[in-house]
Amino acid sequence: MARDPGKALMEWLEAQADFGLLARLPDDVTRSQLESAEKLLALRRRNLSLGGLRDGKAGASSKPGAADSADTTQRGRTTGPGKSETRQQQGVEPGDVTRSSRGSVEDGPASATGTDRPAERGASVARTAMLPLNAADQPAGSGTAGAWESLEELRAGVCDCSRCEIAARRTNFVFGRGDPQADLVIVGEAPGAQEDLQGEPFVGPAGQLLDRMLAAIGFGWNEVYICNILKCRPTNNRDPNPQEVASCEPYLHEQLALIRPKLILAVGRVAGKTLLRRESALKNMRGTRHDYWGVPMLVSYHPAALLRNPHWKRPAWEDLQETRRLYDRLGGRPGSLTPAFNQ
Repeated sequence: MARDPGKALMEWLEAQADFGLLARLPDDVTRSQLESAEKLLALRRRNLSLGGLRDGKAGASSKPGAADSADTTQRGRTTGPGKSETRQQQGVEPGDVTRSSRGSVEDGPASATGTDRPAERGASVARTAMLPLNAADQPAGSGTAGAWESLEELRAGVCDCSRCEIAARRTNFVFGRGDPQADLVIVGEAPGAQEDLQGEPFVGPAGQLLDRMLAAIGFGWNEVYICNILKCRPTNNRDPNPQEVASCEPYLHEQLALIRPKLILAVGRVAGKTLLRRESALKNMRGTRHDYWGVPMLVSYHPAALLRNPHWKRPAWEDLQETRRLYDRLGGRPGSLTPAFNQ
């Protein structure tokens, strides 16, 4: 199917706006189309910041957050064979930061090279290599440990979990979203306020930015899987404590055992150090290929941190490019979008 030049151009402009890239202009786009699309993008961003109109059309609520929920939590219709619903993406200015998505204070940019316990090419998670849930750890009535056949079955079996104190204060159990057979899994630390309210990870401004980050390397949000280590929001958005991690990480293991991804991207210092079982600055985890229970893993910035500190977007873009390159080397399935860089 021929690629829509207008769609290609908007993806390119979104990447430019997010990362300040000097990416090449898509081959199927003319200069006049570029100028028209730039005007449209400016209008979209202006209307989003006002919380009113979208794409020049009336009807959006002026209620705070309405523009975000209308454009980032609503799914569109199927776009092609084998494709699930897609998520509309809107621009977000750095000034639109909220704490709706978690992201602890990150370290500044620094490059790191090397390899930390490299996994075999194309490695995937074997259930026996994980830390499976045992009967004593299961929530009451959740079924037999390790017997899950699908993510939906796992979600239904553990969503009433009460293994740690924060479970009693949650609004929703935040399980995950995306492709249950994804080759790339994005892992954050824990849900924030908006995630707790909506029951999905990475919503609000940080979620919108994550979706555009993924689009910049060629993926729709529905072509990867997105989740957190914790499934409930910690009090006052604090960092997860060891007891909460010990209670919840087995659920992540089960998710990965069912998905069998080729690559994990941990976003944020807390997610990185928690999965790697070590105290480390983000700058020391970035740029290195790690291993998480047999799955290659990279670590980068949390999108919420990029909203608070836009000057970190360039090193984050370097991380994203390396993520896509490693993903391709590991034999990951190509996404439906064109990456905004030369692979």
